Amino acid sequence: MAQSVTKPGSTGEALQIKVADVNTPAGIGGPTVVVTDTTGAPVSDAAVIFRLPDNGSSARFADGTLAAVTYTGPDGKARAGEIRGGDALGSISLRITAVKGTAHAGLLFEPT
Repeated sequence: MAQSVTKPGSTGEALQIKVADVNTPAGIGGPTVVVTDTTGAPVSDAAVIFRLPDNGSSARFADGTLAAVTYTGPDGKARAGEIRGGDALGSISLRITAVKGTAHAGLLFEPT
């Protein structure tokens, strides 16, 4: 399972990302992540960017792009959009970044 990397913001706060639900075969919605603060409380209204590799994979989001942006709900959850036309499960890497104010975190998710 992927782990989050936290980076403190200028206020000393940090975000954490955890992959909560994996549903990544081509043509299916991507993973759901939970964004929390350092106390484990969910962070709402954080921007979450899901980015597929620029090369080496044929996977794309449903709109044909390599990136999708969404925002966390009150429960801190955000879901990647539908991923299509990708290679076999396990060969798609997905960079996930969460940002709120100056706090941010990122991880590289590689389903197995």
